[in-house]
Amino acid sequence: MQYIAPALILFFTLTGMAGASQESAQSKLEAARETLRLSQATYDRIAGDLEQLKSSGKASPELIRNYEIYLQRVGEMRDENRRMLERMEKAYEASPSTQKPAPDPSEPKRDFKIPEEEADRVAALDRRLKESLASFDEMLLKEMDKIRAASGEKMRGLAREAAAAAKGIKEAGESSSEKSDSGDEKQQGEKGSQGEDAAQAPGASKDKDSGVQEAKTGTQARPSGSPSGKDDSTRLTSRPDSSTQDDDIVARQLREAAEKETDPVLKEKLWKEYEEYKKNRRQ
Repeated sequence: MQYIAPALILFFTLTGMAGASQESAQSKLEAARETLRLSQATYDRIAGDLEQLKSSGKASPELIRNYEIYLQRVGEMRDENRRMLERMEKAYEASPSTQKPAPDPSEPKRDFKIPEEEADRVAALDRRLKESLASFDEMLLKEMDKIRAASGEKMRGLAREAAAAAKGIKEAGESSSEKSDSGDEKQQGEKGSQGEDAAQAPGASKDKDSGVQEAKTGTQARPSGSPSGKDDSTRLTSRPDSSTQDDDIVARQLREAAEKETDPVLKEKLWKEYEEYKKNRRQ
């Protein structure tokens, strides 16, 4: 019995420590799972938008092409996140510190007494177990960080390519809209030239005099695109609202890359890409 008691004590010590040390590893796994979920949600949203665009029959080939690139890059990000999670789960399952079963809380606790002659030996074994467990945990966390770092550079590149495609979508949409507006203006111009003589009808002189009078009273039109009449140079140049609740996987990756970047020039460039991407998504 005197040999059974120390063994049981060491078992409960080991399992208890394993449960406490797994918290950090578990949190890394949960973060990786959430990233994969966000990747899939972003992919599904873009795929739905692209399908609607194609079925409308009104989208230009350039717009469709940019959407396809956008979807492809986000799909590659999703696949990379899935591979990263699988590698992290394998590392977790292979770690000795995560293979010990936790004690059943329903079992009554027993007060074991260690014989004096065994106390020193049990203490020495306990120290060795703690050191081994800490070493295993450290190795596991380092392995998880290594896995994430290996995907980091690739993910950042894919995010920037996806953001560039999103920018192309916005520009292609604006170009299509400008062409449509140009055609409408041309038609209106033709109609206006036909009624040019009518503009000189009686009353036109009165309207002209009225305009002169308004100018004398100091009534001025505000510059286009500046409703408040203030110079655009007064606009805030600080970062946008720090809320990240609406960040999709591309925005999140760009933001995290900007936060971690140490080079000030590249850091500013990443922040700008993040801001432009979120602005393009809102429009």
